[in-house]
Amino acid sequence: MLDNEGKEVPGNRGYKYFGAAKDLPGVRELFDQERKKSIYVDK
Repeated sequence: MLDNEGKEVPGNRGYKYFGAAKDLPGVRELFDQERKKSIYVDK
C-alpha cells in the first residue's frame, strides 16, 4: 500500500489485494510479476 507520495506505508508490507479484488484489471499481472521475481530470488 502506498501513500500519496508513492512511498510504501509502514506496517502494511505484503498486503496488496484479496478476494475479488485480485480479479480487477491489472492486479493479476502484478501478482504474476511478483511470483516471477520471487522464483529468481529463491534460487
